[in-house]
Amino acid sequence: LEQLKEVLSLVDAARAVDLRASRVGSPVSPLIRLNLGDCFAILAVHSQRHMGQAERVAARALEAAA
Repeated sequence: LEQLKEVLSLVDAARAVDLRASRVGSPVSPLIRLNLGDCFAILAVHSQRHMGQAERVAARALEAAA
C-alpha cells in the first residue's frame, strides 16, 4: 500500500507534464523507451495483479481455517 501511495503521489506531481511526450528508459532493457503515461499504466495494472494475488491467498487461508 505504501508503494501505491508513492505512485499516486508521483501521478499527482506529474499533472502538468505531457505523459505521452515524456519518455523514460525501461528497467528491463536500455533499448526500450516508454512514455511516462504507459509507465503509470503498467504500474497500475501490476498493482491490481498483486492485489488479486493477495485476495486469493487470503481467501485460501480462510477456507483452510474453516
